[in-house]
Amino acid sequence: TYAPLDRAGKLILADLQPWPVFLSRRRLDELATACREIARLLRRIHRLAFDGDLEAVARFYGFLDVDLLGRFLEEPNGVDPSLTRGDFIYDDGGFRMLELNFSPSLGGWESSVARKLHLEVPSTRRFFEDAGLDYETTDTMEELYEHVVSEVLTRLDPAGPVRLAYSVPDWAVLAQSQEARDWVNDAWSRVLAHRGLEGSATVCTLDELEVNGDRLLHDGRPVHALIYAGAHAAARCHYRLFKRGAFCLFNGPLEGMLADKRNLGLLSDLASRGDLDPDDRATVENHVPWTRIVDDGETLGPDGGPVPLMEHARTERKNLVLKQSSSFGSRAVVLGTAVDDDAWRAALER
Repeated sequence: TYAPLDRAGKLILADLQPWPVFLSRRRLDELATACREIARLLRRIHRLAFDGDLEAVARFYGFLDVDLLGRFLEEPNGVDPSLTRGDFIYDDGGFRMLELNFSPSLGGWESSVARKLHLEVPSTRRFFEDAGLDYETTDTMEELYEHVVSEVLTRLDPAGPVRLAYSVPDWAVLAQSQEARDWVNDAWSRVLAHRGLEGSATVCTLDELEVNGDRLLHDGRPVHALIYAGAHAAARCHYRLFKRGAFCLFNGPLEGMLADKRNLGLLSDLASRGDLDPDDRATVENHVPWTRIVDDGETLGPDGGPVPLMEHARTERKNLVLKQSSSFGSRAVVLGTAVDDDAWRAALER
């Protein structure tokens, strides 16, 4: 029975798959490298695809104020340390990235909780015992915090306890569950202790944060790192303070631009046209499926030759997937193999 997986409480929001996935160290390193390298390229996509033309960037991503976009992009902008998660499939060619999510509001941080639950499943535990497997798991919350603490120590010189504010909407589970609040703080404290530091992590709403001169405060105490799990547009005063170097921010107003699903289409097209350096082109060709932004123009097809994009999309239905640029959670995804020609054409027209 897999009943132990139903005892996740409020720390895991989605149902757990009943079977764990095993990767060799080599495959895990391959996955990590692919994710890091593609994330590095997508953080630069506005320069790679638009050659630094801010007006073109603003038109593409829907920024109404070009000057404001320029100020967002000025350092510090939070782009390089932004929090991401890659979604991959695995086929005969290795790991292929379907999308790269730029947001702290993602599943996956709960791996330490999931590990404990899986080890309570009798059949899983027996499998480990019978196979004599030597295995490791990654505590993704601690990995996240290691990244945040490193950024704080690099950019700031905190005197005394190092404090993190984890900002969430008031309806979020983290805001309502004391168990979740304790979990957030315990993991932060462990990471700091490994470095000989002290501090605390608190879950709060934006309204609980206060700007006092050149400091961001929570309950009257300075905040050194702020993770926005939603609603970043509502905190312009916090962002201005971040731009002055008062604290480290994850992720901020450029999150929407970075998270745009069309970015993989831009990157795939750049690789096809040879507009990336050889190593970056190889990374994209090895780990990003052929991807294009739907329009009426001509493009380079999967075999490298020119094709009318819409005609190709209509005739190659069974080999393609459609996804809206701003969708999430598997919404607005159309598998060509799962629909007939009429439904596929309708989806293309939308």
